Amino acid sequence: MYEAQDRPVGVAITSVHALILDGSGDHAAMAGYAEQLAQSGLSRDAAWAWSQAASAAGEGRESAAAEDYLRRVVASDNADATLKAEALARIALAHSDFATARAHAVTALGIIDGRAALADAPDLRHRIATERATFELLLRDACVADSAAAQLDSLLRHRPPAQQPLAPGTAVDDQRAHWRDLSRRVESAQEDPFTLATLGADLAAVERRLRATEWTREGGSGGRAPFGLADLAAVAGCPLLVVARIGRDAVAFHHDDDRTERVVIGAWDQVLADMGQLTRGCARLATGGASEAAYAAVRSLAMDLDATLGAILPEEAGRELLVVLDRGLDSAPLTGLPRIWERAARFASLAVTAPVPQQPALPARPRVVVAEGPRLQYAADEAAEVAQGWGDDAPLTTGTGVSEMIGEADIAHFAAHATLRWDNPLQSSIHLHDGPLALTELIRLARVDAADRPRMRLLYLSACSLASAPSDAVMVGAVPMLAERVAAEVIASSIPLPDEAAPAVARAVYAAISSGHSAAAGLAQARAALGEDPERTGVRAALTCLAAYVAAP
Repeated sequence: MYEAQDRPVGVAITSVHALILDGSGDHAAMAGYAEQLAQSGLSRDAAWAWSQAASAAGEGRESAAAEDYLRRVVASDNADATLKAEALARIALAHSDFATARAHAVTALGIIDGRAALADAPDLRHRIATERATFELLLRDACVADSAAAQLDSLLRHRPPAQQPLAPGTAVDDQRAHWRDLSRRVESAQEDPFTLATLGADLAAVERRLRATEWTREGGSGGRAPFGLADLAAVAGCPLLVVARIGRDAVAFHHDDDRTERVVIGAWDQVLADMGQLTRGCARLATGGASEAAYAAVRSLAMDLDATLGAILPEEAGRELLVVLDRGLDSAPLTGLPRIWERAARFASLAVTAPVPQQPALPARPRVVVAEGPRLQYAADEAAEVAQGWGDDAPLTTGTGVSEMIGEADIAHFAAHATLRWDNPLQSSIHLHDGPLALTELIRLARVDAADRPRMRLLYLSACSLASAPSDAVMVGAVPMLAERVAAEVIASSIPLPDEAAPAVARAVYAAISSGHSAAAGLAQARAALGEDPERTGVRAALTCLAAYVAAP
């Protein structure tokens, strides 16, 4: 198209994008297009193209060419500040100047965090901060010669900063109502194909307006810096297991009693593939595909990973564990590993930071909201049982009442299906009888206490797959963001939990909470109660993918 219109600049930019997508690694061609852009006076675009050429040359292990391209980025008059910082960091790494590389990576992270702090909504903030992944990896490369403790401290200390609390915007009630109506119609079976296409376009337009106006920030900058290793270990009060990408490897760290150990699990891409295969295998078992071959494949994967982690993670059934996972591993079913199965494991993401260190205490008489949804056989029984367990403190609602009650709730339990949006996880929705409830709505309705921490103690998402998360290096799943802004602890699954098993699991969780323990402890008790009965293989597989999520401070 650009060629037909005789627009060489457009041709150059799209050609670089095409070379990136086809993976050919033709850095010389990219460099040629960068030169064209520079000669056209587009120095900013030229710097970006030089940077892409440098990455391609680096992948091909042509270090001299890569450094030449990077120096052109540095020399560019109008290159973005983060692009220059990346080039300087990569040049320093090439010469093993780790201190200089660290300094440039930290500078770039500060710039990115400053830009992200201007975002109105958490999903927008995380999208703006996708550049963080590049500099997080650069910083880790600059720390490869450090001790295990120093390396882990840097990983934790350079997470995104906690954000200031968000306050509801104004004049958006009609847009939210319009979104709910459109979502209900799109998901119904009553609209013809032509109308559905029109509704889809309308829905996208409303979502854009909501993202632009839904929230206004109370403050004007990011919040407190994340804790490093010593402070996080002290607040957690239990051992830490951290799994992160360093270079091309997935590396696990275990910290307990002032001792830090690390082990390479395997190639990062292979570990991601194994986690995806393990989740799919559990889903097959949970939905009745419990063949011997399927079970053997799942068990083999779990046992191999368990054996690798055994080098640093002791078997301590019953002892709490905080597991912090890198981007792309948010929904990894690590509870299926034998050495974690009976532990009260809480899961956190390296991509989010809790606003304050301490979780809110559960009041003696907690305010509990229980909501159910349609097309779920045991939803009414589960919701009624949960509500009855809390007595008069648990109003039971099927829809609109949630909006009025959720802001004051200490515990919210949803026995309902959900639709996961991979392109924008926070636009995922929970299906109630009167229509969908978007996760953005939950964040809008949630309240913070005097210490700016989420007031809700537990958000329990039963019978849906909202814990599923993108397996790429930049996107953040919905549940980590809910743990950051809505509730101190979020229970969610990456695969559907069998309807008939949900009430028993909920009973175990709430029994643990009411006796002063964590929701994670309740899940561990529910897993342990299953035993080895082969008739319950499907339930065990589903519980492998059900976890308690928190935001690490």
